[in-house]
Amino acid sequence: MVSEALTKAYGERVILKDVDLTIGQQEIVCLLGPSGAGKTTLLNMLIGTEEADTGTIHRSTDRIGYVFQEDRLLPWLTLFENIRLVDDTRPDEQIYRCLRNVSLNGYENMKPRQMSGGMRQRGAIARALFYGGHLLFLDEPFKSLDEKLRYDMLHLVRRLREQENLSVLFVTHDMDEALCVADRVLILSGQPAGISGTYDLRPYRHDGTIDEADEFRLKRTLRAALYA
Repeated sequence: MVSEALTKAYGERVILKDVDLTIGQQEIVCLLGPSGAGKTTLLNMLIGTEEADTGTIHRSTDRIGYVFQEDRLLPWLTLFENIRLVDDTRPDEQIYRCLRNVSLNGYENMKPRQMSGGMRQRGAIARALFYGGHLLFLDEPFKSLDEKLRYDMLHLVRRLREQENLSVLFVTHDMDEALCVADRVLILSGQPAGISGTYDLRPYRHDGTIDEADEFRLKRTLRAALYA
């Protein structure tokens, strides 16, 4: 996916201006910005639920899996039924495959109230995988989870990227999440907001992790870009 010079205003207030963004094949791009910077608005434009005032978007697929800040599972349906709801044309085995991929095989007949917060968010990821093919958007989906579970979920995203050949756009205001999951970090900041910096983390990763000294330096760099 490629976007060029996206601008969005509500009335006279310009929220986003001249935003360029590229997501490569099997790449995890993290959009890092403070609360209220326009991250969700940008996601909505990229997915097509809001129109940009100016600019262009080139999508490689019409189907984009989207995981929201809340799991949005319907409480009166089972997990299987919640996933089936987004596409009733595909075989059941594809649903079971998505559930296996997020370690929820055997839980397909449970209803959301019977599941923990982490299980519900894994269910939301399974639903997005079932719908979305090879492009996945995540809008701060783990911020309500405890720290251990949050990092388990972030590592799940990295595993699924390899396993399912996914390209991922991960939106967060949390620097630790960005450093844990991203191949590249884009800083969205300013008023109106734009991409103020791009940082490739792949040279710093060794066996998937960033060592403590590099992490400290990267945090300092990202913090300076966020609040310049």
